[in-house]
Amino acid sequence: MKMATTNFTPAQEQAIRCIEKNVVVSAGAGSGKTRVLVERFVYILEQSLQWGEKPISPRDILAVTFTRKAATEMRDRIRQKLLEKIAKEEGAADFWRECLTALPRAPIGTLHSLCSAILRSNPVESDLDPAFSVMEELETVAFLRDRVRNWLRRQLKAQDGDVIRLCEEYGSSGLLRQILYLQQKGEIRFAVDENLPRYRSSVKELRQTAAETAVCFTEELVQECGPGNKKFCWVVWMPFRKLWPIWRTKGRERFCPTSSGVCVNRGKTRQR
Repeated sequence: MKMATTNFTPAQEQAIRCIEKNVVVSAGAGSGKTRVLVERFVYILEQSLQWGEKPISPRDILAVTFTRKAATEMRDRIRQKLLEKIAKEEGAADFWRECLTALPRAPIGTLHSLCSAILRSNPVESDLDPAFSVMEELETVAFLRDRVRNWLRRQLKAQDGDVIRLCEEYGSSGLLRQILYLQQKGEIRFAVDENLPRYRSSVKELRQTAAETAVCFTEELVQECGPGNKKFCWVVWMPFRKLWPIWRTKGRERFCPTSSGVCVNRGKTRQR
């Protein structure tokens, strides 16, 4: 079975057909990179029919690009190619229909979506809440601008001599722009918020308590105890008794991680 790859340059055909080794393609805008990637994707599926084993699925091929628009375009083009295969190759039509069915679940997306999927699949190892979301570019710019502006205000209020001199030289707005520009170029990096170690310590303690609680729930305990049973309530309460003083003395702090560190919201406590 030979795949028709007409109207391709020799270099493009080589990029499409060379699947036995790693390939790096360097090309400018509008040179047909997406078209080559689509053909390469379908070519890999086609070649798997001849490998004598179970053919691979689109879910087995990782295709990553930089923007959502490009990822959507790539998926649409692959879908169109699969429809053409179904119409032209009657002998392998069932295979191409299976590929078309599996295409919506194929890992075709952006670098951000790939990294997010890996982190969500490994929340313990990554030490992240799997319900996290990725900031859009405009949200990130606004977030950093607010953070830097608030930091400048704190330093000026604290009479920081260096910041005062920089503000006199560039103006507060000019200094804000300079800091954001240097951060985008990678010349400066923002330090982790001082609350982050405290947050991680609390998370570690909660995980340890959860592990101790899980050990208590044996099959014998579940069979022996019912709702409202004092023994059941005592076993559940015992591992958490150590956290209650911490919870009260910290004013019932609720920790919420952010991309720059940790922000702490203090709940209202009754004055005694």
